[in-house]
Amino acid sequence: MAADPTRAVYELASVLQIGSHTPDENYDFEADIPHLEGVPKLEDILNEGTAPSLDELGLQDVASVTAAGVYSITTGKLGASADGGSILQQTMLKGIANQLAQASTRHETGLPTALAVGDVCAVGTSHGLVLVFDAKEQLKGVLSPYLDSKSSSSLDVGKYGAISTLDMSLDGTRLLCGHGRGLITHWDLTSNKCLRIIDNAHPPGFAVLSVKFTDDPGIVLFSNSGGNLFLVRLSRTLGLRSWQSDCIFSGSHGEALTFEPLLMSKIQPTLNPKARSIVAVATVTQILILAISPVLEGLTAIQLKSKPDCLPLLAWQFVIVQHKKEGKGNVTVDPVLAMARGNLIRYVQASLPENEEPKFNPLRKLEVPYTIAALQWINAQTVFVMDTTERIHLINVKDDTDIEVLDLKQVELVYGSSFFKSLETGGNVSKALIMAGEHACYNSVVLSENKLFLLGLKAVHVVSIKPWKERIGRLVREGKLTEALQLGMEFFDGTAKAVVGISGTAKKRKELVSEQLMDILQGFVDMKLMMDKPERGNQKLLTEHYKNVAYWSFLCCFKVRRTDLLFGNIYDTFSGEDECSKAVFLETLYDYIQDGKVKSIRTAVAKDFVEYYARRGEYEKLENCILRLDPTCLDIHQVVEICWSHQLYDAMTYVYNRGLNDYATPLLELLLQLRAALKKGKPISDDYQKIGYKLFLYIRCCVAGMAYPTGNVPQNMIPLAKTSVYEILLASTNVHNPADKASYPHMRTLLEFDTREFLNVLSLAFEEADFDSSTRLPGIPTRQELVDVLLKVMVHEEQHTFSPSQVGSLFTFLARQGSKHRDSIRVDEHVYDQVLEYITRADEEIINEERQQALIELWHSGVLQKFDEERLLIMAHGAKFFRLCELLYDKRRQFVKVLSCYLEDAPRRPQAFNFIHNVMTDEQYTEGDREEVAKAVVENFQLLISTNIKETARLIVFDFPLELEELCGKLQANEEVQYQFLQGIFDPRYLSKQEIQGPYFHIAERYIELLCKFEPDSVYSFLKSYDNYRLEEALDICVKAHIVDATAYLLERTGDIIGAFKLIQEEMKMELDDIKNKYSQEATSGPDFAQRVEKVQAVLQNLIQFCQRNSGKVEERNKQSMWFSVFDLVQGLQHESPVNEQLSEMYKKSVSDVLESMLGYISLQDILLKIMQDPVHESGHFKDIKPYVMEMLDNYNYEETLLKTTNHIMIHDVKELLANLYSQAQRGISPKTTQCNVCSRSSSSLVEGIQDRMIIFSCGHLFHTSCIGYDGDDLTGIGASCSICDKTSSTMARSKRHMFHQAQRSDPVKKVTQTECCLSSTQLSNLLRFNQSYRSADSYSGNMELRLAPPSTNGR
Repeated sequence: MAADPTRAVYELASVLQIGSHTPDENYDFEADIPHLEGVPKLEDILNEGTAPSLDELGLQDVASVTAAGVYSITTGKLGASADGGSILQQTMLKGIANQLAQASTRHETGLPTALAVGDVCAVGTSHGLVLVFDAKEQLKGVLSPYLDSKSSSSLDVGKYGAISTLDMSLDGTRLLCGHGRGLITHWDLTSNKCLRIIDNAHPPGFAVLSVKFTDDPGIVLFSNSGGNLFLVRLSRTLGLRSWQSDCIFSGSHGEALTFEPLLMSKIQPTLNPKARSIVAVATVTQILILAISPVLEGLTAIQLKSKPDCLPLLAWQFVIVQHKKEGKGNVTVDPVLAMARGNLIRYVQASLPENEEPKFNPLRKLEVPYTIAALQWINAQTVFVMDTTERIHLINVKDDTDIEVLDLKQVELVYGSSFFKSLETGGNVSKALIMAGEHACYNSVVLSENKLFLLGLKAVHVVSIKPWKERIGRLVREGKLTEALQLGMEFFDGTAKAVVGISGTAKKRKELVSEQLMDILQGFVDMKLMMDKPERGNQKLLTEHYKNVAYWSFLCCFKVRRTDLLFGNIYDTFSGEDECSKAVFLETLYDYIQDGKVKSIRTAVAKDFVEYYARRGEYEKLENCILRLDPTCLDIHQVVEICWSHQLYDAMTYVYNRGLNDYATPLLELLLQLRAALKKGKPISDDYQKIGYKLFLYIRCCVAGMAYPTGNVPQNMIPLAKTSVYEILLASTNVHNPADKASYPHMRTLLEFDTREFLNVLSLAFEEADFDSSTRLPGIPTRQELVDVLLKVMVHEEQHTFSPSQVGSLFTFLARQGSKHRDSIRVDEHVYDQVLEYITRADEEIINEERQQALIELWHSGVLQKFDEERLLIMAHGAKFFRLCELLYDKRRQFVKVLSCYLEDAPRRPQAFNFIHNVMTDEQYTEGDREEVAKAVVENFQLLISTNIKETARLIVFDFPLELEELCGKLQANEEVQYQFLQGIFDPRYLSKQEIQGPYFHIAERYIELLCKFEPDSVYSFLKSYDNYRLEEALDICVKAHIVDATAYLLERTGDIIGAFKLIQEEMKMELDDIKNKYSQEATSGPDFAQRVEKVQAVLQNLIQFCQRNSGKVEERNKQSMWFSVFDLVQGLQHESPVNEQLSEMYKKSVSDVLESMLGYISLQDILLKIMQDPVHESGHFKDIKPYVMEMLDNYNYEETLLKTTNHIMIHDVKELLANLYSQAQRGISPKTTQCNVCSRSSSSLVEGIQDRMIIFSCGHLFHTSCIGYDGDDLTGIGASCSICDKTSSTMARSKRHMFHQAQRSDPVKKVTQTECCLSSTQLSNLLRFNQSYRSADSYSGNMELRLAPPSTNGR
């Protein structure tokens, strides 16, 4: 009989002891409230090395974020969350509901109006009473100012009004009550005694909207329906309790709708009395953050505007911030303010250092598709949001997802709209407050210990997040085991949302979840494999079922790192069920091994795994997995046997090396197999080829300290790996096969298999530091020992079996290594003779470049210096070692032969150009060297041309300009090659660096002739950019070749403007006729039509530019004739009204271009007359000429605007310039010295008979008027420039000084120069004394005469 899966699920849930709570039971709202003990101080948090977890800090309501120093504002849209089961649970407190009903009946308490929750639950009523319930939902007491009042013996319920707001202190011992008629009462909840009745704290006629405790128990804040915010200081002196109220925010500046103090005491029990106490205040348009102590001050303002019928909402939350820029261990606990209004939520982080100014950083925004009525932080990363339709939204702050929505319509939520309207005091409130309070529920939606308490008309409801065990258990009971496993993994890695009930450090939380998750997984596997599975007849469906179970098993176990369970009980369950389930498990394991997630497994599982894939014949997969597993978990005997049997050499080597620390056996065994195959004398198979090259790679890895095939050898095993390899390679006999008499059989095997590759391996090994005498390990041979063995095996033995190609590879190896390691490798000279003979032997089997490089390295190392150079040259030439020949010729300074080496070596032939250029320009070469190379260039010109024509031309331009005519003549027989060569000669990049003049002009003409033949479209551009040719000859060439644009250009240069115009005009007419005849009736799509249109536009632009260029060179009659001819040409086409619309558009554009270009050269009157005289426009209708007239008028308006703007700018600039000149002219001038800069006399000294005055220029230079040739009062000839400062007048100044000295000896001083300022000697002396006292002054005053000329415009 088949088992019942539903019953199995419930049995599993009962065994796990999860999910026993049901939402319908009476709910104890205190039952799940965690109590904090030993809350750490903020200083302790900051001393942690890394950002601690919430439980490590002892903080239940603190989120953890990482700060990078700068916060960017991001705006998000609300997203939907994946379905992970129900998260929220709603419960009605039935005990309180019953008590409320009974109290209402017995005492007429009225309807509920406000709620406060802490250690007790306080419910305010419409009759001014407060009902206090304990944790068991039993009525603990009734608080009423009427009962406490000594002036009344009965309940006067109308005296103070309804309870409008409540607030409970953090320790649960004090309660503040606000009333609808303005009264505030202060209660002791331990004794239900009224401590204070605060009845005159604010003006009468206003309801108390909100009252709050602060961190300081002696400071209380409250707001009223007038939009005012008050601070009340509570005090007690000599047993008498008193209070003092101050208004800290007036409603006249914008009504305060709500406020929320920041309670630092939640995380810091001992507060610094000097620390700021912060409160956030929400007004109609913005959020204000104020400091109320130690001094009242405004900190910041944040705009938060929305519709007027929405109330602002505020909620504080603490976050742990790790500051990356300030060090890994620097963490702080900062508050974050959540603000909401309308459909927008904003988050702002507050940084409140003790001795610094606070900083407020905007974090992010969130737009939601509904209007928000209430907002509360529920826990570290989650907020409760209630909309105006009374639906609770659970939102994840990190990714802005709407986790779950809960409808609360059945709650019948209590609203405080009447208090915002202040109905009990006559309704004397603003319209803004009335509109905003429509959905006011500040005192009906209360958060306490991560639970949301809702005040309904008949009961108190609680909305909370289900504990994590309950959420998983609910899924298990519903049979959603995979969803339960997924949710458990999210709890484990911390990605789950809205998590409660997990406490302890991060490690403990993971252990707790891991244990629970593994229990569910084990039950899941047992149930799915034993009971809840498809029938055995449907194999495909059964396999898919097993794959699903295996998927979740592997996923969960690797997530929580419990592979012991996976490869233990779970594997036993899979393998014990049937072969199909076992195969599915092993195939799933294969995927995890391939991905590198599994390194070690249980030996029994590994044995089954190897056996399974070996049985299936999937040896490649098996080998890949063996290479990724720890060999210690494998059955070595089983693996080695399978590897040898099926040639899994990589896996076999890996097991020997990693599992047995044996590096010799795999190498030796494979060498023996390869040698046996080689001794058969037949071509070896692909399998043995594979073995041989694996051996090379294995040897290379071992001697380099790397593991084969991947990874690195453990550091302590590197010496063993290296010595094992060298010991086998240098073994002189084959101890495993006594019949094999060959010396050094193992090295011989590798050399015979592939000499070149084995020598390459040794070349790499020789670069290791193991061969250095200072670091060589015991058991490591020297380079010399290995070289001696190689020579003995391949050269010294009389009957060796190596081919000349193989021996040549050895000598190439010796040459290269001998040059690199001369100190550690010694080779006899006769061996080098053999090396030289072998390397220079013409043998196609040996790579030529490799042999040449080996000889070059020997040459640089000095080994070949002992050989006869002539013999070496002959041998190098015979082997075509041109690079070596180049070295030898360069040493002899035979540069022509060096050039021949480049030219004979086809791959290096392009390098000849740089060599020739260096010889012709470098100073190290003599003139004789250059002459020889130049002669060789001429002789080998054809070879250079065949190599690279452009580079040859460039070489001739820069280094051989005198040989150009001769070299160009050599190409006369091949016009195409000659054209390409001259194209390089006349390259625009080189024209500025050389000129072909005088007798070489015919070369340019020859190039023009070739251009006409091979590239006629480029003739015109060449003629414009180059002019060293004869006009008549070039014109004849272009006329014969029928190159219209080039011919017209040359005619224009010769002065035949009319002839040139007619030529271009005829070309334009031909192009227009051609396109008209071909496309008037045909489709114009395709690239051909576009190219023809582009050609027509180009010819038209050429014609227009010709007319513009020559309009000033011809008579007025000819000018009009040219322009009107062009107009008639394009206008006539338009009159034919072509069928094709694209052609019509092209004609219109052409006419427009001609008219626009003509306006600057032909009068507007003549243009209009020409248009009106056109036969088409004889009707006189304006519509016929409207497009032309409007276009000309538009052009006119544009030019008129441009002219006005230009005039305005010029007038503005001239005005500023004159103003600056005038300002400079009003300033005084400070002389640099008291002496004349010509005669060096003092300003006070006078020449007898001369009326002497002084001139000071703006530069500060001082002159006597007599010294510069002026006398008397007539100074009109003096200019503005000082002859000393004006560099262009320096010669004149010197000549005038000479004239002064001549005149001083013979005649009175002549007047010679210009002036800016003229002063008498007395005035100048006064000025100098004044200037010494006030050097920095800009103007002077006193009894002086000051005449100023306009200052110099050059700034002097």
